[in-house]
Amino acid sequence: MEANGELPPSGSEPLGGVTDERPLTRTLWCTVLELVSSVCAKAGKVADWSAYNAAISQTGQDRSPQLPSHIASKASEAFVEAGSPLELDSTQVRGETADEANEANEEQHSYPLENEPLTRENILKCLPTAPVVPQPGFECTVARIRSDVVVKYGSERVRVNEANTMRLVQQRTSSVLLPEVLDAWTTAADPERFPSEVFKPFTPITYIVMHYVPGLTLQDKWPLMTEPERKLLVRRIADMIKDLRTIEMDQPGPVGEPIRCEGLFFTDYNAGPFETKDDLAYWLNNRLRVCKDFRRIPEDRPELVIDRLVMCHLDLNERNIIVAEDGSPWLIDWGCAGGYPPCFERGHVETQVGDFARMLEREIFAEEDEPLLARLKEMMFAFTTGALSHRYDMDSDDESE
Repeated sequence: MEANGELPPSGSEPLGGVTDERPLTRTLWCTVLELVSSVCAKAGKVADWSAYNAAISQTGQDRSPQLPSHIASKASEAFVEAGSPLELDSTQVRGETADEANEANEEQHSYPLENEPLTRENILKCLPTAPVVPQPGFECTVARIRSDVVVKYGSERVRVNEANTMRLVQQRTSSVLLPEVLDAWTTAADPERFPSEVFKPFTPITYIVMHYVPGLTLQDKWPLMTEPERKLLVRRIADMIKDLRTIEMDQPGPVGEPIRCEGLFFTDYNAGPFETKDDLAYWLNNRLRVCKDFRRIPEDRPELVIDRLVMCHLDLNERNIIVAEDGSPWLIDWGCAGGYPPCFERGHVETQVGDFARMLEREIFAEEDEPLLARLKEMMFAFTTGALSHRYDMDSDDESE
């Protein structure tokens, strides 16, 4: 099932011909898309969400225009193919709140393993037709196989290390809220289950089975919150970050088998794997050498020293925080998390835009972070424009380049 990723003018006819001057929230839009996915599943079809995700990502941070007619058309076609009429009442497209829309959407779904055992075999069988949770901008798929269970899977951006990290955080902290991991494994893509355009045959695919966290992303919730509510939520997240800092790490990067590190200070090409904090410091000092070679910093700048590594999330943006009905924030998407210098967390938060990032940045300020963070900031040239310089320092396999 395909759709044009281009958004038509905001005056396009909304779904079902219902008109409303108020724009749809991103959450309501995702509700409609998830409904289409469910219908496709009933018809035994695999939906192509790349165009839909591209369309959603163009709608802006908080609001989207009226639902485009081409999306409405595809939804209608999906219902017809499934042998059902299009039955969306005004509460789903005009709905008073996103929560109400989600409740209505919940009633529409039948999840493939709702009353079945969560065996790996059952999970692999149901994934191609399970309802998809839209993930704008993400290079992975999240499917709901039960009303309270999802599976995150992918070939490159999903790794078992993420599940290892989440389990460690749950074991070692008391305040950090995150989904409970039920299972995680890697296996070759079965060409009989996934078409070649989704995964090339026998490509290693990692699956992470975890509890589904109901609620709104902070991206959707933030505009609806009062200032006192915002301050309270930011303080709670800051407390979680402080709790994460109590987890001392011996090895840089994600938990488990050493893999390459991702994030702001590892360039677009990633870096590592590193076995010790000294290995990480060696790589960062090679980046320092790049800055000196290009005369971005004085030649007499001393080398960096890393004293300790702690657990960091490294992707705390508004899309990766779910606000539950009771107002509690849950942290999701731990793919970049692992053992890093404490200042790395704040360095990543500072790259985010918006009021939430600025408030969180102030809450997690720590004087002891300042020296190393200031040094890293003056080296940004080596992490961005100068990333390919001295590339052999990034991975021993690149020495021939």
